[in-house]
Amino acid sequence: MEAAHALSPTVQVVDQLKDLYPVCDYISIHVPANDQTRNMINAEAFTQMKDGVVFLNFARDKLINDEDLLAAIDSGRVGRYVTDFADDAVLNADKEQIIVIPHLGASSAEAEDNCASMAVDQVMDYLENGNITNSVNFPAVSMGPKKGVRLCVMAKADAGAAEKVAAALPGVDMVCASKGDVTVVLAETTGSVDASALSGEGIIRVRVIE
Repeated sequence: MEAAHALSPTVQVVDQLKDLYPVCDYISIHVPANDQTRNMINAEAFTQMKDGVVFLNFARDKLINDEDLLAAIDSGRVGRYVTDFADDAVLNADKEQIIVIPHLGASSAEAEDNCASMAVDQVMDYLENGNITNSVNFPAVSMGPKKGVRLCVMAKADAGAAEKVAAALPGVDMVCASKGDVTVVLAETTGSVDASALSGEGIIRVRVIE
């Protein structure tokens, strides 16, 4: 609420949706779908809106009661319904007032460029430093930029990888993280590393980055 007031002194802030609906020509909804919000846009809500309102739903289809929406369109209460979350009822309604667009709101040219740059940066960070970020199957783990010899051990969670690294390189800086049944250990030393000492059952891969 305080953030809304900080936007501009001309912004009118209300506490109740029933006070907002009657004064809006365009309504855009952006809330999560949960037990409290499911079907929140229903016949009661549509009754409070202006005739011909343009309703934009870029959140979730579960927020809208489909039967009440179609009735509001037929009555003229909703002039246009625009969504990138269309279920079968909306897709099959065959009404010119419904505009369904692909779920690509985040795919602007700038966003695609940023995603590509982020992916390249994260792959290079793994190749050069052994750090893992935003992996689907491996835990996030990082020691920052490599300063010495970096050891990267990927292992099954029950393989005791951290203990093996600690035994092979006593006293070195080390971080360990797990995700599911996979553990990743990063260690850094200024000396040499004998990767063969870390082989064994449960060890998936050992990398030494010099």
